[in-house]
Amino acid sequence: MPTSNNSTNITDNKNDIGSSGNCQLLDNWALCIQGFMGMIAMSILLLKRQKENPKRPFKIWALDATKQVIGQIMVHCMNVALSYIRIFENSEKETNPCIWYFLNLLLDTTIGIFVLMFYMYIMSKIVKLLRITHCESGYYGDNPDKPLISAWIKQSIIFILCLCSMKLTVIIIINKVPVFMKFGHFVIGMVSKNGHIQVIFDMLILPLTMNAIQFWFIDKIIKSDEQPKYHFELVDGISLDLESDEFADVNRLLNN
Repeated sequence: MPTSNNSTNITDNKNDIGSSGNCQLLDNWALCIQGFMGMIAMSILLLKRQKENPKRPFKIWALDATKQVIGQIMVHCMNVALSYIRIFENSEKETNPCIWYFLNLLLDTTIGIFVLMFYMYIMSKIVKLLRITHCESGYYGDNPDKPLISAWIKQSIIFILCLCSMKLTVIIIINKVPVFMKFGHFVIGMVSKNGHIQVIFDMLILPLTMNAIQFWFIDKIIKSDEQPKYHFELVDGISLDLESDEFADVNRLLNN
């Protein structure tokens, strides 16, 4: 008899969880959706590379893209963790992790972009003041064919610090402005009471638009405004610097 009562209680708890409309961000369904969204995000970066004019050398683009992917994975993991950690400190009506994830993603991809730009501007002034070299975002040395990994490491650390600062700012905004919580409840409630559908909205439909915009803008922020130059030493101390697109034109002419 005790065993029967325990099994009945477990079944009742499961039914309560299912009827509460709360989604799960770490079950097999959610992980599949997140993996699919990750592939879409990478496709966005590849598409942006194809549309670039002038186009960055592949090694430079790969370093910029890797820097952004690492940062975005970190922010995504933070958002998932915050969605669960935050709910244990609040009332029952705020226990749906999809609401917290929605608010974090929404602010990350709107206000967060401008906050990130501000922190990166501040960091650029600090590194110049400290005279730390090769910290200019997207610049990995004078030879684009042999980019400096040390420069990538420095820039990645700066970028991650700025992302963490942006994330902290977003958390403060959510906690200090109650209207965001009401808005989150309203939107997720309008979407569906089904947890699986909420996950699709939070981690696929919403990111398809918001993350696409975020990836596009952040890629513009972290890449160098200047084209990489190829340096050539000619006769009698005469040297020549060619930008990447000019070098490509000259190379085509020589090969023809």
